[in-house]
Amino acid sequence: MPNSLAENVAQAISDFDSIKQAVEAKGVAVGNTPTSGYATLIESISRPGIHPIYGVKGLYRSSPALDRTDDAVGKSFTINNSTGAVSSDFDALFPWSEAEIINDTAGKMLKLPDMYFRIGTDQNMRLTDVAVSKAPSGYGKWYKVDSFAVGCYKGFVENNRLTSQSGKTLSTGTLSQFRTWARANGNGYFDYDLYHRTALIFLWWIEFATKKSDDIMRGVISGSGTMGGNTLKQTGGTNSLATPSGFELTRKQMRWHYIEDFIGNTYDLVDGVYFNRDGYPCYVTADPSQFSDSLNETGTALPYSTPASGWIKAIGWDESNPFLCMPIETSSEASGTTYFCDNASTGSAAARVMMSGEMYKAASSSYGRGLTSYSQCSAGSSDDDRGSRLLKTFS
Repeated sequence: MPNSLAENVAQAISDFDSIKQAVEAKGVAVGNTPTSGYATLIESISRPGIHPIYGVKGLYRSSPALDRTDDAVGKSFTINNSTGAVSSDFDALFPWSEAEIINDTAGKMLKLPDMYFRIGTDQNMRLTDVAVSKAPSGYGKWYKVDSFAVGCYKGFVENNRLTSQSGKTLSTGTLSQFRTWARANGNGYFDYDLYHRTALIFLWWIEFATKKSDDIMRGVISGSGTMGGNTLKQTGGTNSLATPSGFELTRKQMRWHYIEDFIGNTYDLVDGVYFNRDGYPCYVTADPSQFSDSLNETGTALPYSTPASGWIKAIGWDESNPFLCMPIETSSEASGTTYFCDNASTGSAAARVMMSGEMYKAASSSYGRGLTSYSQCSAGSSDDDRGSRLLKTFS
């Protein structure tokens, strides 16, 4: 197979450097044509599309820090701990540049555009890198996520419908109840699920270039600012922020691109996955019409098993079930400051999944209740620290 244009250009640059060095070794100058920076040009040639690509790599690496790739190189953000404002270059970049706030009968939601994700894995199905763009181009395997809307606030049940409203006390319930309340809004509405949450987590990694989410924002902590409190914070606490992302100063309630409590305040009950006991695979689906408490009978088994409780070392990727990602490996090598810096809690009985830092645990960086953490509960559990969020699709 003939070399690609990018490979030919790379070889030409390498040949030029060798010739230039050889000639200059003889004392003859060969102009001032620099070749540094050509790697970026080569990468652009290899993906001649007009849409930028923003990515990170290093997901299966002990350091929580991720390396920016593609057009994300050089992008940054700042956190103002005096005001709680998070200012980010990504506020003006895809997909956030094309996201829009919508208000409908279910409340305030953030609508994201169609997105394509480039996914990198190793031979053992462990995620190594992710990138996002408006259209696929260049190397790698690309997967589309259709436009969807996510509630700007965690769910509040009103007239037996799950809504997204400010100034409300978060509703708690069972996963089955949230499923019913969400569907009561009409066609296209459903409760928070694994597929869309994974896509959002990928966007978080790309923006902040770290797997340690509490280095960015921790979410609601107890009223005293220490471990042990369990008073839910009403929605709307971040409304006064001047930036799309940030946190209020008293209890650290956060929002990320107008999605309040993306981390913290309650656990999120996550649909579309039947969380099996450790040593057995989870059952998953991306089809909201198939969500049920019996997904182990109707869903698709992931090709890897649920790991034992511990610190998360790797997240799995099944190309037959894109974005239905669960931890694939826990290890004593991982900790609150290495790999994903989050804890996975499994058990001996099949259960459901809870994700996101619980409000009185998110305050502790050593406890491991950050963005990728998960714990288990039975399908019928309705403790007062377990909520959900409304989603909507448009296709």
